Amino acid sequence: MYSEYNVVHLNLSHTKQLNEWSTLLKEEGLTAFSKVELAELDFTLGIYLDDELIATASSSTNIIKFVAIKESERAGGSLFNTLISSVISDLATRHIFHVFVFTKPMYSQSFQYLGFKELASIEKGCLLETGDQTIMDYLSTIPHKKGEKIASIVMNANPFTLGHRHLVETAATENEWVYLFVVSADRSLFTTEERYRLVQENTKDLENVIVCSGADYQVSPITFPTYFLKDTDDKVAFQTKLDASIFKKWFVPELNITSRYLGEEPFSVTTQAYNEALQSVLNDVCDVKVIPRKETQEGIAISATEIRHLLAQNQLEYIKDQVPKPTFDFIMAHKESLLTRIKTREEIKNED
Repeated sequence: MYSEYNVVHLNLSHTKQLNEWSTLLKEEGLTAFSKVELAELDFTLGIYLDDELIATASSSTNIIKFVAIKESERAGGSLFNTLISSVISDLATRHIFHVFVFTKPMYSQSFQYLGFKELASIEKGCLLETGDQTIMDYLSTIPHKKGEKIASIVMNANPFTLGHRHLVETAATENEWVYLFVVSADRSLFTTEERYRLVQENTKDLENVIVCSGADYQVSPITFPTYFLKDTDDKVAFQTKLDASIFKKWFVPELNITSRYLGEEPFSVTTQAYNEALQSVLNDVCDVKVIPRKETQEGIAISATEIRHLLAQNQLEYIKDQVPKPTFDFIMAHKESLLTRIKTREEIKNED
């Protein structure tokens, strides 16, 4: 029967193949994909039986997406195994050996039979991983501190403002230790390295604050792609809950976290939805504390989004009073480079 299967790379810029692919996905209940998401796919495999597309899966970096198998062809699991093994093999040729998958809960057990481990599952989907690294490997690299009050913060800090400083100071004052996770995805105006370094420089006087990379497990394109895509539909609700569930299942017990600090969010719909999901998911395992935004002397809430807008307009005099000195010094030293990035990107993203 294997000889009847024809595994090919689909070209989604080809109208016929795109139509076949999208039709199969829609038949299997997968309709929430956008042009932005399609543009981020590295490859898409399809399996044909004679001239009919009966299975497909795509990959974006190390994330397997859009897994769909025609219902009439699922029996026995051999087609599923062929499909996923083909994707894994293709990823290996690209030297990618740590792989994640978003999928429907109905496929979770099948992935687990192939060696995947489930990281989190909610009613509409689940996230699994496999390969030469695991979430426990990542957590083992973080210093494990002891105490009765251990707080956590996750931030993008694009860039680090006095509002971020206020949030960190509040947590550091109220707790014995604070884990400060910096979003690692390199999709912001300020690069991952720049944001991480600025967070370190702006908090180095707070001895009980531990700055860590969020890696693939905190507000990343893997756990929370909608954060970067800016969708406002129910995908936001799904992914906020999924990301929060990973934090609850793995971070809270492993690091003995007793509270999660959030900045009040008056501007971003996505971040506000994330804050609400965190409160809903985490309230039975740790305290979720929403801290009011620090304001300027004029009573305006300080926002990294506004800092980027001011930078784009070259109004640096208004930035100085809203960011710590290391951030302002960095902006002044790299102004031309940052302005060039803004022009290249054509938009300033709205995540904090």
